[in-house]
Amino acid sequence: MSHVLSGRGRVSAKTREMVLRRMRELGYIPNPHAQQLVTGQSHIIALHHTDQEILSDLFLTDFARGVQSTLHMHGYGLLLDNVFRLDSADSPLLRWVRSAAVDGVILIKGWSPVREHIKQLANPATPFVIYGAPTEADLPYVGCITTDMKHGVEEVADLLVSLGHRRIGFIGIREDDLFPTWFREALQKYGVSLEERNIVTAGFTVAEGAAAARHLFTQPNPPTAIFARKDDLAIGAMFSAVSLGLRVPEQVSIVGHDDVPMASMMEPPLTTVRIDAFGLGQKAAEMVLALRRSPVEPTQICRFQTSLVIRKSTGPAPRL
Repeated sequence: MSHVLSGRGRVSAKTREMVLRRMRELGYIPNPHAQQLVTGQSHIIALHHTDQEILSDLFLTDFARGVQSTLHMHGYGLLLDNVFRLDSADSPLLRWVRSAAVDGVILIKGWSPVREHIKQLANPATPFVIYGAPTEADLPYVGCITTDMKHGVEEVADLLVSLGHRRIGFIGIREDDLFPTWFREALQKYGVSLEERNIVTAGFTVAEGAAAARHLFTQPNPPTAIFARKDDLAIGAMFSAVSLGLRVPEQVSIVGHDDVPMASMMEPPLTTVRIDAFGLGQKAAEMVLALRRSPVEPTQICRFQTSLVIRKSTGPAPRL
Protein backbone atom coordinates (compact mmCIF):
# COMPACT_ATOMS: atom_id res chain seq x y z
CA MET A 1 0.00 0.00 0.00
CA SER A 2 2.72 2.50 0.95
CA HIS A 3 4.57 1.87 -2.32
CA VAL A 4 1.40 2.53 -4.27
CA LEU A 5 0.78 5.85 -2.48
CA SER A 6 4.36 7.05 -2.63
CA GLY A 7 5.04 5.90 -6.20
CA ARG A 8 8.17 4.08 -5.01
CA GLY A 9 8.98 0.40 -5.06
CA ARG A 10 8.45 -2.29 -7.69
CA VAL A 11 4.76 -1.78 -8.46
CA SER A 12 3.57 -1.86 -12.06
CA ALA A 13 1.50 1.01 -13.42
CA LYS A 14 -1.44 -1.37 -14.02
CA THR A 15 -1.37 -2.70 -10.46
CA ARG A 16 -1.00 0.80 -9.01
CA GLU A 17 -4.01 2.09 -10.96
CA MET A 18 -6.10 -0.91 -9.88
CA VAL A 19 -5.24 -0.37 -6.21
CA LEU A 20 -5.90 3.37 -6.40
CA ARG A 21 -9.26 2.78 -8.08
CA ARG A 22 -10.27 0.33 -5.36
CA MET A 23 -9.16 2.81 -2.66
CA ARG A 24 -11.37 5.50 -4.20
CA GLU A 25 -14.33 3.12 -4.29
CA LEU A 26 -13.86 2.31 -0.60
CA GLY A 27 -13.42 5.98 0.34
CA TYR A 28 -9.93 5.35 1.73
CA ILE A 29 -8.12 8.48 2.99
CA PRO A 30 -4.40 8.18 3.87
CA ASN A 31 -3.46 9.01 7.45
CA PRO A 32 -1.34 12.19 7.26
CA HIS A 33 0.39 11.44 10.58
CA ALA A 34 1.47 8.03 9.35
CA GLN A 35 2.67 9.56 6.09
CA GLN A 36 4.72 12.11 8.02
CA LEU A 37 6.45 9.32 9.94
CA VAL A 38 7.44 7.68 6.65
CA THR A 39 8.35 10.76 4.58
CA GLY A 40 9.49 13.15 7.32
CA GLN A 41 7.25 15.83 5.82
CA SER A 42 4.05 17.34 7.17
CA HIS A 43 3.12 19.26 4.00
CA ILE A 44 2.17 22.17 6.26
CA ILE A 45 3.63 25.71 6.11
CA ALA A 46 3.23 28.11 9.03
CA LEU A 47 2.37 31.80 8.57
CA HIS A 48 3.33 34.17 11.39
CA HIS A 49 3.40 37.94 11.97
CA THR A 50 5.85 39.17 14.59
CA ASP A 51 3.61 41.92 15.97
CA GLN A 52 0.03 41.72 14.69
CA GLU A 53 -2.90 39.35 14.46
CA ILE A 54 -3.09 38.49 10.78
CA LEU A 55 -6.86 38.16 10.61
CA SER A 56 -7.38 41.65 12.09
CA ASP A 57 -5.78 43.44 9.12
CA LEU A 58 -7.14 43.74 5.56
CA PHE A 59 -3.69 43.72 3.91
CA LEU A 60 -2.47 40.74 5.92
CA THR A 61 -5.64 38.79 5.21
CA ASP A 62 -5.10 39.25 1.46
CA PHE A 63 -1.44 38.22 1.89
CA ALA A 64 -2.58 35.04 3.66
CA ARG A 65 -5.00 34.29 0.82
CA GLY A 66 -2.13 34.49 -1.66
CA VAL A 67 -0.03 32.13 0.45
CA GLN A 68 -2.85 29.63 0.74
CA SER A 69 -3.69 29.65 -2.97
CA THR A 70 -0.15 28.67 -3.94
CA LEU A 71 0.29 26.11 -1.17
CA HIS A 72 -2.98 24.45 -2.17
CA MET A 73 -1.76 24.05 -5.76
CA HIS A 74 1.30 22.20 -4.47
CA GLY A 75 -0.54 19.97 -2.03
CA TYR A 76 0.42 21.90 1.09
CA GLY A 77 -1.74 23.26 3.89
CA LEU A 78 -1.46 26.54 5.80
CA LEU A 79 -1.11 26.78 9.57
CA LEU A 80 -1.88 30.26 10.89
CA ASP A 81 -0.19 31.46 14.07
CA ASN A 82 -2.02 34.38 15.65
CA VAL A 83 0.09 34.42 18.85
CA PHE A 84 2.76 36.85 17.71
CA ARG A 85 5.24 36.85 20.62
CA LEU A 86 8.22 34.79 19.45
CA ASP A 87 10.02 35.43 22.72
CA SER A 88 7.24 33.70 24.66
CA ALA A 89 7.98 30.20 25.93
CA ASP A 90 4.52 29.02 24.88
CA SER A 91 4.72 30.42 21.34
CA PRO A 92 2.97 27.94 19.01
CA LEU A 93 5.45 28.68 16.21
CA LEU A 94 8.42 27.69 18.34
CA ARG A 95 6.73 24.39 19.21
CA TRP A 96 5.79 23.69 15.60
CA VAL A 97 9.32 24.25 14.29
CA ARG A 98 11.10 22.36 17.07
CA SER A 99 8.77 19.37 16.76
CA ALA A 100 9.01 19.33 12.93
CA ALA A 101 5.24 19.86 12.71
CA VAL A 102 5.74 22.30 9.79
CA ASP A 103 7.88 22.12 6.66
CA GLY A 104 8.61 25.83 6.52
CA VAL A 105 7.69 29.25 7.90
CA ILE A 106 6.58 32.46 6.22
CA LEU A 107 7.29 35.30 8.62
CA ILE A 108 5.81 38.77 8.19
CA LYS A 109 8.20 41.07 9.99
CA GLY A 110 6.91 43.97 12.05
CA TRP A 111 9.08 45.96 14.43
CA SER A 112 10.16 43.38 17.03
CA PRO A 113 13.73 42.06 16.71
CA VAL A 114 13.60 38.50 15.37
CA ARG A 115 17.06 37.88 13.96
CA GLU A 116 18.32 35.66 16.80
CA HIS A 117 15.13 33.59 16.78
CA ILE A 118 15.39 32.99 13.03
CA LYS A 119 19.08 32.19 13.33
CA GLN A 120 18.25 29.46 15.84
CA LEU A 121 15.16 28.08 14.09
CA ALA A 122 15.77 28.11 10.33
CA ASN A 123 17.21 24.83 9.08
CA PRO A 124 17.28 22.75 5.86
CA ALA A 125 14.05 20.94 6.79
CA THR A 126 12.28 24.12 7.97
CA PRO A 127 13.37 27.12 5.88
CA PHE A 128 12.08 30.63 6.56
CA VAL A 129 10.83 33.27 4.14
CA ILE A 130 10.59 36.78 5.61
CA TYR A 131 8.49 39.62 4.26
CA GLY A 132 9.87 42.99 5.35
CA ALA A 133 13.26 44.67 5.37
CA PRO A 134 15.88 42.13 4.21
CA THR A 135 18.06 42.48 7.30
CA GLU A 136 18.16 38.69 7.73
CA ALA A 137 19.23 38.02 4.13
CA ASP A 138 22.66 36.81 5.25
CA LEU A 139 21.26 33.96 7.36
CA PRO A 140 21.27 30.39 5.98
CA TYR A 141 17.99 28.73 4.91
CA VAL A 142 16.28 32.12 4.71
CA GLY A 143 14.62 33.91 1.80
CA CYS A 144 13.52 37.55 1.88
CA ILE A 145 10.80 39.57 0.15
CA THR A 146 10.71 43.33 0.40
CA THR A 147 8.77 46.27 -1.04
CA ASP A 148 10.03 49.72 -2.02
CA MET A 149 7.64 51.71 0.18
CA LYS A 150 9.41 55.08 -0.12
CA HIS A 151 8.62 55.38 -3.83
CA GLY A 152 4.88 55.18 -3.17
CA VAL A 153 5.08 57.83 -0.45
CA GLU A 154 6.82 60.17 -2.88
CA GLU A 155 4.09 59.55 -5.48
CA VAL A 156 1.42 60.55 -2.95
CA ALA A 157 3.27 63.81 -2.22
CA ASP A 158 3.56 64.50 -5.95
CA LEU A 159 -0.16 63.94 -6.47
CA LEU A 160 -1.42 66.06 -3.58
CA VAL A 161 0.86 68.99 -4.33
CA SER A 162 -0.07 68.86 -8.03
CA LEU A 163 -3.74 69.12 -6.98
CA GLY A 164 -2.98 72.32 -5.09
CA HIS A 165 -3.04 70.97 -1.52
CA ARG A 166 -0.82 72.79 0.96
CA ARG A 167 -2.40 71.86 4.32
CA ILE A 168 -1.82 68.13 4.38
CA GLY A 169 -2.33 65.67 7.23
CA PHE A 170 -0.88 62.23 7.93
CA ILE A 171 -2.38 59.35 9.94
CA GLY A 172 0.25 56.84 11.03
CA ILE A 173 0.52 53.49 12.76
CA ARG A 174 3.51 53.89 15.11
CA GLU A 175 5.83 56.58 16.40
CA ASP A 176 8.93 54.83 15.00
CA ASP A 177 7.51 54.27 11.51
CA LEU A 178 9.52 55.90 8.69
CA PHE A 179 6.52 57.01 6.62
CA PRO A 180 6.07 60.47 8.22
CA THR A 181 9.76 61.23 7.67
CA TRP A 182 9.63 60.13 4.02
CA PHE A 183 6.39 62.05 3.46
CA ARG A 184 7.76 65.23 5.06
CA GLU A 185 10.93 65.04 2.93
CA ALA A 186 8.90 64.48 -0.25
CA LEU A 187 6.66 67.48 0.48
CA GLN A 188 9.62 69.72 1.36
CA LYS A 189 10.91 69.33 -2.21
CA TYR A 190 7.89 71.42 -3.23
CA GLY A 191 8.19 73.88 -0.35
CA VAL A 192 5.24 72.32 1.50
CA SER A 193 5.50 71.61 5.23
CA LEU A 194 4.00 68.66 7.04
CA GLU A 195 3.20 70.33 10.34
CA GLU A 196 3.45 68.35 13.56
CA ARG A 197 -0.11 69.28 14.52
CA ASN A 198 -1.29 67.53 11.34
CA ILE A 199 0.42 64.23 12.15
CA VAL A 200 -1.57 61.74 14.22
CA THR A 201 -0.33 58.31 15.29
CA ALA A 202 -3.48 56.23 15.35
CA GLY A 203 -2.89 52.48 15.16
CA PHE A 204 -4.17 49.97 12.62
CA THR A 205 -7.95 49.76 12.61
CA VAL A 206 -10.78 51.53 10.80
CA ALA A 207 -12.08 52.87 14.12
CA GLU A 208 -8.65 54.30 15.00
CA GLY A 209 -8.45 55.95 11.58
CA ALA A 210 -11.88 57.53 12.08
CA ALA A 211 -10.88 58.92 15.49
CA ALA A 212 -7.61 60.33 14.14
CA ALA A 213 -9.33 61.97 11.17
CA ARG A 214 -12.00 63.50 13.39
CA HIS A 215 -9.21 65.12 15.44
CA LEU A 216 -7.66 66.56 12.26
CA PHE A 217 -10.95 67.72 10.77
CA THR A 218 -12.13 69.55 13.91
CA GLN A 219 -9.02 71.59 14.61
CA PRO A 220 -8.58 75.18 13.34
CA ASN A 221 -7.44 75.34 9.70
CA PRO A 222 -7.82 71.59 9.14
CA PRO A 223 -5.97 69.75 6.36
CA THR A 224 -7.52 69.73 2.90
CA ALA A 225 -5.90 66.33 2.23
CA ILE A 226 -4.99 63.34 4.38
CA PHE A 227 -2.56 60.53 3.63
CA ALA A 228 -3.16 57.43 5.80
CA ARG A 229 -0.47 54.80 6.35
CA LYS A 230 -2.94 51.97 5.75
CA ASP A 231 -6.19 51.64 3.85
CA ASP A 232 -7.94 50.63 7.07
CA LEU A 233 -7.07 54.06 8.49
CA ALA A 234 -8.02 55.85 5.27
CA ILE A 235 -11.40 54.10 5.20
CA GLY A 236 -11.95 55.24 8.77
CA ALA A 237 -11.05 58.78 7.72
CA MET A 238 -13.64 58.63 4.94
CA PHE A 239 -16.32 57.51 7.40
CA SER A 240 -15.35 60.34 9.74
CA ALA A 241 -15.53 62.90 6.92
CA VAL A 242 -19.05 61.75 6.02
CA SER A 243 -20.17 61.90 9.64
CA LEU A 244 -18.97 65.51 9.85
CA GLY A 245 -20.72 66.50 6.63
CA LEU A 246 -17.52 66.87 4.62
CA ARG A 247 -17.64 65.93 0.93
CA VAL A 248 -14.87 63.72 -0.46
CA PRO A 249 -13.03 64.86 -2.55
CA GLU A 250 -14.67 68.30 -2.98
CA GLN A 251 -13.77 69.46 0.54
CA VAL A 252 -11.12 66.95 1.58
CA SER A 253 -8.98 64.46 -0.36
CA ILE A 254 -8.04 61.13 1.23
CA VAL A 255 -5.28 58.72 0.19
CA GLY A 256 -4.58 55.29 1.62
CA HIS A 257 -1.83 52.70 1.31
CA ASP A 258 -1.95 48.98 0.37
CA ASP A 259 -4.93 48.84 -2.05
CA VAL A 260 -6.90 46.22 -0.17
CA PRO A 261 -9.96 44.86 -2.04
CA MET A 262 -12.35 47.12 -0.11
CA ALA A 263 -10.55 50.27 -1.31
CA SER A 264 -12.07 50.13 -4.80
CA MET A 265 -15.54 49.48 -3.37
CA MET A 266 -15.69 52.59 -1.19
CA GLU A 267 -17.85 55.56 -2.18
CA PRO A 268 -16.01 57.34 -3.59
CA PRO A 269 -13.39 54.70 -4.50
CA LEU A 270 -10.18 55.24 -2.54
CA THR A 271 -6.99 56.57 -4.10
CA THR A 272 -4.20 54.46 -2.65
CA VAL A 273 -0.68 53.11 -3.07
CA ARG A 274 -0.98 49.58 -4.34
CA ILE A 275 1.00 46.73 -2.86
CA ASP A 276 0.08 43.43 -4.44
CA ALA A 277 -0.61 41.67 -1.14
CA PHE A 278 -2.05 38.56 -2.82
CA GLY A 279 0.94 38.37 -5.18
CA LEU A 280 3.35 38.85 -2.28
CA GLY A 281 1.74 35.91 -0.51
CA GLN A 282 2.00 33.77 -3.62
CA LYS A 283 5.68 34.63 -4.03
CA ALA A 284 6.41 33.91 -0.37
CA ALA A 285 4.82 30.46 -0.72
CA GLU A 286 6.74 29.73 -3.92
CA MET A 287 9.99 30.78 -2.27
CA VAL A 288 9.57 28.68 0.87
CA LEU A 289 8.74 25.60 -1.23
CA ALA A 290 11.80 26.26 -3.42
CA LEU A 291 13.97 26.45 -0.30
CA ARG A 292 12.50 23.12 0.80
CA ARG A 293 13.67 21.59 -2.47
CA SER A 294 17.11 23.26 -2.50
CA PRO A 295 18.07 24.39 1.01
CA VAL A 296 21.73 24.97 0.10
CA GLU A 297 20.95 27.61 -2.52
CA PRO A 298 22.17 31.16 -1.76
CA THR A 299 19.72 33.39 0.07
CA GLN A 300 17.05 34.76 -2.24
CA ILE A 301 15.87 38.38 -2.14
CA CYS A 302 12.79 39.37 -4.14
CA ARG A 303 11.87 43.06 -4.40
CA PHE A 304 8.36 44.27 -5.25
CA GLN A 305 7.44 47.75 -6.46
CA THR A 306 4.44 49.83 -5.43
CA SER A 307 2.21 51.88 -7.72
CA LEU A 308 -0.16 54.76 -7.08
CA VAL A 309 -3.76 53.98 -8.01
CA ILE A 310 -5.67 57.23 -8.54
CA ARG A 311 -9.39 56.91 -7.93
CA LYS A 312 -12.10 59.38 -6.94
CA SER A 313 -11.23 60.16 -3.31
CA THR A 314 -8.72 62.80 -4.41
CA GLY A 315 -9.37 66.07 -6.21
CA PRO A 316 -8.26 69.69 -6.46
CA ALA A 317 -7.76 71.54 -3.19
CA PRO A 318 -10.85 73.59 -2.26
CA ARG A 319 -10.61 77.34 -2.60
CA LEU A 320 -10.03 78.78 0.85
